[in-house]
Order: sequence, then C-alpha cells, then structure tokens
Amino acid sequence: MVVGISGSSCSGKSTVAKAVRVLLGGDVTHLQQDLFFIDPDFCPADGNFCDPRYLHQADFENAVRSLAAGEPTVVPELDFTTFRRTGAVRVRPAAFLIVEGMTIFRSPVVYECCHHRFLLTPPFETLAARKRDRDVRERGKSPSIVEVQLSWMLMEYERDLHFGWAVTTIDSVDSAEVAHVILDTLRAG
Repeated sequence: MVVGISGSSCSGKSTVAKAVRVLLGGDVTHLQQDLFFIDPDFCPADGNFCDPRYLHQADFENAVRSLAAGEPTVVPELDFTTFRRTGAVRVRPAAFLIVEGMTIFRSPVVYECCHHRFLLTPPFETLAARKRDRDVRERGKSPSIVEVQLSWMLMEYERDLHFGWAVTTIDSVDSAEVAHVILDTLRAG
C-alpha cells in the first residue's frame, strides 16, 4: 500500500510520516522527496523549491515506481542541514510505502501510485512561524531570505488548497493527532 503525505514547507510532513511509520509498526518504508533536491550550490537562496527544476524529478518518480512495484531502489543520502548529498543507500520495498514531500501530488506518476493521499494544511500563520524559527535557527538562513521564501510558500499553499486533487485534507497542527487520523483512514479503507 502506498500512502502519500504532502503539504507546504513546515506543515509537519516528515514528523507525521515518522509517526505513522511507528504506529503501523513492522514492514514500512518512508521515502522523502527532499532526498531528490539538486545541490543547493545550483539554486538561488530564495528559490521556489516547489519548482520542479530544483528536483531530480525523474529519479524521484523512478524510486517511487520501483518501490510501489515491490522492487528495491537506490536513493541519495542527504545532510538535512546543508541539503548536500553524502552518499546513496539501497532502499527495500515494504508492505507500506510512505511517500512524503511538498509537491508529490503534482507528479502524475506519484499521484497514481498512491492508494491514499493526504494533504496537511495547518493555518499558514503556523507554517510561517515554524519556517522562520527553523530556517533561521537550524539552517542559518537570513530573515530576509526566509521572508522571500514565505511569499512563494503562501502562493504554493493556496495553489495546493484549490488544485482539485482527490486527497484527504487535514488542517490540524498536532502531529500526533494527524498521524492517528491517517492511521484510522488506512484501517477503514
């Protein structure tokens, strides 16, 4: 079963995916779209990272396709502080595949692979506060760069809300609650 979890930057995708993985227990693989971003040296500091040119899209889609078909694949290893590749790792298929990332449903390949699709939509003010805190404190970005990124983030957030995907939208800010909603949905369907 392939479960897609999407949402804006700082919506809690990774935290929720990890919590769902723990709740499911056992045979679960978690694939992050972030692993497929291009090297930050080739990106403007204020780039819109929802733009596919900042992603190795074909590699990401091939990894999802392989794992969904029950085949192992190799994915990049990443230092999430610098977003630079540190190597590669072989990933095995599992009974459950959780795919998460900001733009996963914009890929027809990934969208079609997902049996369940969840879009995390906490209030934008919450996302903005999280991004300001995380990106300045943990990632060393300047407040001015973060504000520029928030401007494109708001545009993408609103686009996702009105895109028309067949998804389950969850607007809670509580990651544990979101994980339980996802688990309940998986058990029901």
